[in-house]
Amino acid sequence: MKKNISILFIFVFLQVFSQKEDLKDQVLISFDITSLKISYEKVISNKITSNLGLGIGAGYYNVDNNVNHKIGMSIVNIPIVVSQNNKYYYNREKRQNDNKSIENNSGNYIGLKFRFNTGTESTDLSPHNSLLSEINWGLQRDLGHNWIFNFSIGIGYLSDFDTNNQNIIPTIGLLFGYNFL
Repeated sequence: MKKNISILFIFVFLQVFSQKEDLKDQVLISFDITSLKISYEKVISNKITSNLGLGIGAGYYNVDNNVNHKIGMSIVNIPIVVSQNNKYYYNREKRQNDNKSIENNSGNYIGLKFRFNTGTESTDLSPHNSLLSEINWGLQRDLGHNWIFNFSIGIGYLSDFDTNNQNIIPTIGLLFGYNFL
């Protein structure tokens, strides 16, 4: 009887304190290189999430095929940012087997990201209405106490709707966020 209770206790202890491989929905407030936003990351499958974000930040302008970032000059002219980031996590099971954290959806991923920025004015050097579509490789790590770090590099296709210019550009992402769930 004592042996059965001991085995049951060990089983319950391992279930309660072991990490689960499952991805989890997240509600984040985050800041990255060019924006401050709030987002919702929804689990689509056991390896895929989709993150929809809304915020404010730097916009783009693409004049004569030169791509630049531009921050609005007054609080009423700061561009609105709408983003969608789909991530396919490919190494979470290995991280778990190596006793590395998988909390807050930690893992490496291949991503497909879309970011729309509103324009602010109609001058050539102000942020324009633009869409950046990118494919990237990234990693997301748990920093503890619901804080996350996310880094990505990739290649993107920028469409400036005000000038009708398009460019293929390298992309880099560096994000810190707080998960409310």
